[in-house]
Amino acid sequence: MLPAMRSALVSGGNRGIGLEVVKLILEGSRECRVFLGCRDLASGQALAQKFSATYGSRVEAVQLDVTRQESIDACGVACAKALGDAPLDVLVNNAGILLEGDGKPFSMEAARDTMRVNFEGLVALTQHFMPMLIRSPCGIILSTSSGVGARTLGLLSEADRFALTDASLDVRRLSGVLSRLVDDLHRPDNPYHAIPTVAYGLSKLGVNCYTQVLARQYTMMCINACSPGFCNTGMCADYTGTRTPKSPILGASVFRQVLFTELGFGRTGVFFKENSKAGTPVDEAVSVVDPWIALPQGEPSMTPPAVKLTAAPMSAAAIPTALAMA
Repeated sequence: MLPAMRSALVSGGNRGIGLEVVKLILEGSRECRVFLGCRDLASGQALAQKFSATYGSRVEAVQLDVTRQESIDACGVACAKALGDAPLDVLVNNAGILLEGDGKPFSMEAARDTMRVNFEGLVALTQHFMPMLIRSPCGIILSTSSGVGARTLGLLSEADRFALTDASLDVRRLSGVLSRLVDDLHRPDNPYHAIPTVAYGLSKLGVNCYTQVLARQYTMMCINACSPGFCNTGMCADYTGTRTPKSPILGASVFRQVLFTELGFGRTGVFFKENSKAGTPVDEAVSVVDPWIALPQGEPSMTPPAVKLTAAPMSAAAIPTALAMA
């Protein structure tokens, strides 16, 4: 069993999945102090005050905008001041946005904003807090991700997939590949436009790859990604489809199982998924380990190439069908 968690920072902690993660950490570890990261400090402070009736002074709101380095720096100063010489035990990278979907036309501005928050901001926050995390006897990083990232990876060209799954991949190369993929979306004839919510998918693909890079680099830590699934949060407020979303508390239960049950103990470099249907009671929720890549049905598993690949992306016509089957 992992050492007791005494401190945690949750980005995007004032609503949706992040808020539920704050609650479950407070409930699961009675000695843990939780820093509730939020862009709107007043909103976070109101929540901290509300939580004080149940959890005492163990919740502290900290202003945090992952797209602004000065905000990340100030958050680091606040956490370090509160913790003194103690390390940060847990970082939950939850802040994220979804700007695509439901008939919205593709926008390069929205694509770049999505990457700036979901991937670049996550990397910046993690790098800032890594010195505090590596001093912890637990050292846990959990990043909120999505099966959309795994499916998007499976729909890229073979060359792009191998570039992103190369065991020697580092953060610099990962950022370069993602920048190229996003920049290439300016071309209307880019076949990747056929991938639904392609920018969101690339951003979460980036989160997944970054998680694996860190897990290989910091082997003494537990560094994983968690997919809550399709949940009824503000991110999906404009959804007009027929799928029934899960409650945020059900989706967030994957974090509880990874942090506090044998599912997550001692594991690193793993993609965990909340696998329950909408309406499932939380005490019956089931989380599972899922592959990092969801290949289109019928496609053989990848093997590392001996030479540089030049394969073309899947045809635009084939992508929607493959996504539905994945």
